[in-house]
Amino acid sequence: MVEKRNKKDDFDFEFKDVDELEDEDIETPLDEVTDESDSEEPIEEEAVEESEEDQAEKETKEESKEEETEKSEEEEKEDESEDEEEPEEEEKKQKKERKEEYKKEKKHEEKKEYKKEHKMENKQEKSEKKEFKHNFKHKHKEEKHRKHEEKNNKKEEKKKSYKIKIKKKTFYRALWAIGIIILLIAVIALVVKFKPGIGGNYGKAKLDFYIMSQCPYGTQVEDAIGPVLDKLGNSVDFSINFIASENADGTFQSLHGQNEVNEDIRQLCIIKYYPDTYMKYILCQNKDATNVETNWQSCASSNGIDTAKIKACFDGTEGKALLSESIKKSTAIKASGSPTMYLNDQLYSGGRDSTSFQRALCMKLSNHPACKDIPQCAADSDCTAEAGKIGKCESPNTKDAKCSYVDDARVNLIVLTDKRCTECDTDSVMQINNQYFPNLVTKYVDYNTTEGKQLYQKYGLTYLPAYMFDNNINKTARYAQLAQFFDKKTDSYILRADAVGSTFDPNGEICTNNIDDNGDSLIDCADPKCKETTECRPEIKKKLDLFIMSQCPYGTKALDSMKEVLSTFNGSVTFNVNYIASENADGTFQSLHGQNEVNEDMRELCAMKYYPTKYKYMDYIWCRNKDISSTEWESCATSNGMDAAKIKACAEGTEGKALLSNNIKLANSLSIGASPTWMTNNRYQFSGLDANTIKTNYCQYNAGLKGCEKTLNSTVTGSNITCG
Repeated sequence: MVEKRNKKDDFDFEFKDVDELEDEDIETPLDEVTDESDSEEPIEEEAVEESEEDQAEKETKEESKEEETEKSEEEEKEDESEDEEEPEEEEKKQKKERKEEYKKEKKHEEKKEYKKEHKMENKQEKSEKKEFKHNFKHKHKEEKHRKHEEKNNKKEEKKKSYKIKIKKKTFYRALWAIGIIILLIAVIALVVKFKPGIGGNYGKAKLDFYIMSQCPYGTQVEDAIGPVLDKLGNSVDFSINFIASENADGTFQSLHGQNEVNEDIRQLCIIKYYPDTYMKYILCQNKDATNVETNWQSCASSNGIDTAKIKACFDGTEGKALLSESIKKSTAIKASGSPTMYLNDQLYSGGRDSTSFQRALCMKLSNHPACKDIPQCAADSDCTAEAGKIGKCESPNTKDAKCSYVDDARVNLIVLTDKRCTECDTDSVMQINNQYFPNLVTKYVDYNTTEGKQLYQKYGLTYLPAYMFDNNINKTARYAQLAQFFDKKTDSYILRADAVGSTFDPNGEICTNNIDDNGDSLIDCADPKCKETTECRPEIKKKLDLFIMSQCPYGTKALDSMKEVLSTFNGSVTFNVNYIASENADGTFQSLHGQNEVNEDMRELCAMKYYPTKYKYMDYIWCRNKDISSTEWESCATSNGMDAAKIKACAEGTEGKALLSNNIKLANSLSIGASPTWMTNNRYQFSGLDANTIKTNYCQYNAGLKGCEKTLNSTVTGSNITCG
């Protein structure tokens, strides 16, 4: 590379005699002194510049040689003439020196001028080259940019062309897809029209089940409806909700214990994530509903259900939220018995077999192919298609069966209730009234109005709600079926209070409103009439009461669970059994399961009276519960060391009647009618069947008792569990 030099250095020459000039004395040409941009020029250009400088040096050397030659010739001449003329020689010598001096100076000036001109030429040439190079690069860049622009333009045109092609293809494909969809819709429409179980033009029927997942009556109707849903398919809007209760701490209680709660949650999770196959899982579980904790995974897996997904739903908050919402729906329609069923939002009371369900649903559909061979009716209760008319089934349950309808009498009904009564439910009674008397015209009157008090006085009423029908009731087609539940007044027929569960006394003290309702200057619990109400009962620690019907399967299971509870607390609990029944004016009794239940109530009370020590009477009860419907009871008494004759004499005489009359007062005063119902510490009610649920609720109000730390059996086994 050429060494860089300052411009100042380019002009620091030491001029010598031409003859004394050497190659190294010739300074580097000016064009070697460049700025940074010049140093980057190609080596080839520098080589050209150096060759020109060499040529100038050669010319200078030649001139110097010529001078030296001339000088030597002159010296020779001088030597020759020295001898001849000394003086002249001296003069000539001086002239010659002056001449040489002049010549030397002149040559030096010429040389200097030549170098200067040569450098200027080189500099100009270099500048021209640099300018040419710059112009060449600029043009090259312009050409390159132009080609790049052309290339980009071609690409853009190509892209535009491609997009246009894609749009065209997409458009044609969309048209093709729309055509296919239209064709598929047409095909589906034809399938829906002619294939059973798909829905479509047949209308829609709505069927809602409110059940307990381990209740045999509930599983029975599920098993019956399963094949019907397969036949009618989407023509039926079917739903399942569960009957249970939610505690303040976010836990749940159900009649058949914690295992039932668990299964409720699992089924709701499966219903949410597998709406098309959940019934297959439920039908699988129903084959052994009491062992759901051990067989649910196999039932799920065999029906293509992801057990991990269901377990995550069950273990997390999602499952609890689903059950909470389901319970709210059951509570909203006041479902307490399993199953409670609604067809098109009307209480269903027809048959519980598949044929009855299919028939009832087909009555709500229009020409569904699956309904073609179903007998139109099996009983009068199947004939409900024409609103406001009474249906009668002719040739029931045959291929010729048909419903005929007649107009029914118009009946006016006054329902007298009291807005202060928080437990006065009229909905369930009115559902039955509307079912039996389709042309009811109903009016609601509050007791606290002038009209209400006049009606109360006119008909000599005691308890509310009261249902007062006009005389046209006896002209209706179905009055005879319910006549035994009516009291005839001058211009009305009134449903008996005991028949509809009316227990509210509007003239009595309401024990929770801080008002003297009956004018005796005693408010709420200070009034003796409130003494036996739940709110006013004094708390008695370590006390546990059970309210049952002796032949109610729920009641028998609750009693069976007490064997483990009594053993756990061993003297730390005072246990009492209270029966649910009603006493007639003639001293006889009525109970839900008939006279045999009344008789068993009295036998068990007699056993309690004569064998109370260490709950010995419970041995008799546990023995009877193995076959509670049997009339052969003596063996259970004698096998447990009891005098059967003594118990018989008590139960069949006045003693047994007196015991039952006194025993049922507590349930009636508390308005308890569900079997079983528990009450701990004389005032806190709860429900449940299994030992662990009983223990948990008992310990909630008796904390610290020995035995509360234990986990008891939380399952209720046996095929005779029913739901009333």
